[in-house]
This record gives sequence, structure tokens and C-alpha cells, in this order.
Amino acid sequence: KAINGQLEMSDLSQAASETLVRLTNYPHVCVTVLDKDQEHWVVSGAAGRLAAVLGANYPIFKGVIGRAFKTGKNQQVSDVFKDPSYLRDVSTTGTPALRSEVVALIRHGKQILGALNIESELVNAFSDEDVAMIESLAEVIAIALDNAKLYEEAQQDILQRKQTETELQKSHSLLQATLESATEGILVVDLQGNLVRYNY
Repeated sequence: KAINGQLEMSDLSQAASETLVRLTNYPHVCVTVLDKDQEHWVVSGAAGRLAAVLGANYPIFKGVIGRAFKTGKNQQVSDVFKDPSYLRDVSTTGTPALRSEVVALIRHGKQILGALNIESELVNAFSDEDVAMIESLAEVIAIALDNAKLYEEAQQDILQRKQTETELQKSHSLLQATLESATEGILVVDLQGNLVRYNY
């Protein structure tokens, strides 16, 4: 959903996945992000005939995606049936099995934010040009996700400041009410001894 014209990270991930499927017709495209504790990767966006389940999460080093996180390197698997790390999480009856996979890490500087995962029903489906395109797309997604993350952090900061201002206003109102209702004289001074408030 949009907030003040900005998209949340999950919406950006989903839009990126759907756009890639429209452009490439790959049967499985997903964007994964790391959870806040960086102990799991989560499917944040998914599209295609054999799409992963949105919101599914896995231990950080599980699957080919997990191997990419563990090694810090993009992964290309020509035949997933021969890869012991392959994670079969999509089972649709009557459809061909996914056979090859590319994982391109989504990074901001040295920080890994997530991964772009694309799979095909064909063995050895991805040429060097395909892999280069997928890696470039991961870079674009990284910029969008990082901007969304910064926006969310700024929104949280603004909310926290508003809450602090509200609490300060309540404290000020309570102090003012106390001063006005007191029958005895009250002087309020700051740490330097300057008179700040008084009642009379």
C-alpha cells in the first residue's frame, strides 16, 4: 500500500516480482529480504506460475538463497536436482519441476538486504547475459528497497518525535496547572539559578 506516495518494502518487492514475470515469463520470481534479526530470509514478493508463498520464511542459510547469504556471492545452479542445497518449496500438481536457479544478492554497499531469486523449468536455462541482467535488476531493487527502508525509519522517527512532543506538552500543562492551583508560593529555577516560573 502507498503511504504519502511512498511504497512499503513488501509492495516494492511484489511489484518488482510481477514486473519481472511480465518481462521475462519466468515461472518463479521472488524477492526475499532478511528479517530484522537477520536469522531468517522472508519471501517479500513473488510472482509466476510456480511462485513461492508470500511471507514464507526460512533459516538464513537454508537453500540456494541461504548459500548466497552465507557466502556473500551470487549463485547460479544449472540443474537444481544435482544441488544438495536446493530447497523445493513450490509443489503444484501437474506442472513441470523447476530445474535451474539464479540468486542475485540485493545489497546496499556491503550490507545485504535480501536476494532476487529466479528459477526456470529448463536445465541450464540462464545464459551469462541473463545472469548479468538479473544481477543488474537486483541492484535496481536494492536502491528501491533501501529508499523504502529509509522512508520507514524516517516515519518512525517522526512518530517518536510527535509522541515526545505530546508528552512534553502534557508535562508542561501539569506544571502550569500545579502552579496556578497552589496556595503557597512556588519558584522554579533552572540549573544556572535563573528564575524560570513562579506563581503569586
